[in-house]
Amino acid sequence: GGFVGLIVFFFRSLLIESETFKKSKENKNKIEYQSYFQLISKNKKKLLISLLLYGNIGAIYNFLIIFLATFTSNITKFITTQEAEILNTKLILIYGIMSLFSGIMADQVSFYKQVYIFISLTLLALLAMLVCQIYGNYYVFFHILIAFFVPFFTIPIHVKIQSLFKTRIRMRMCSLSHAVGSMIFSSSTPLICMLIWRYTNSFSIIISLFAIQIIVILVSLIYIHRKQFPNELD
Repeated sequence: GGFVGLIVFFFRSLLIESETFKKSKENKNKIEYQSYFQLISKNKKKLLISLLLYGNIGAIYNFLIIFLATFTSNITKFITTQEAEILNTKLILIYGIMSLFSGIMADQVSFYKQVYIFISLTLLALLAMLVCQIYGNYYVFFHILIAFFVPFFTIPIHVKIQSLFKTRIRMRMCSLSHAVGSMIFSSSTPLICMLIWRYTNSFSIIISLFAIQIIVILVSLIYIHRKQFPNELD
């Protein structure tokens, strides 16, 4: 990871910045520094939205890639441990490859069109998984299919979150919302799922929690869309 990071820094140094960004950097020193308290007070709505989006994107990845295969092998026994190991490898590869294709597609189609379509497909696949499980069947196919769909809305959303904040405060606001959102939503997902299982013994409710996380993302995006927040470039 560290080695790849160095490569990224190298390629980053070769990128040609836009004139808007260059102008923003030149004016940065002329702008009075704002504390975190000032930034939060002036950007409360945007911070809350980015916190919800970052947190639930992390929660989705945590649930889908890290938690679910282990849960279905060790707890519910729907699949074997060996099958879970193979499944985890497939999920990581599919998610990573589709993340690249998601970026390519995002340059070709409307942001909201892409995101809404793939959120809808993900929810349909979840519904199919839920129906099958109610009738006593668990199909790994749906798990893989969801991992295929999810990057097509999570990756573009990362860019949309950054565009909510002005360039000079973007790093601090995105870091803050990502850190807090991850602590609240992402890191707590396995705990919440296991508590649900302990008190209800219901796999369906656990899958429903995953659907709720996606719906929170959808509602947050609809709010951004309706408010028509401009892409902050200065």
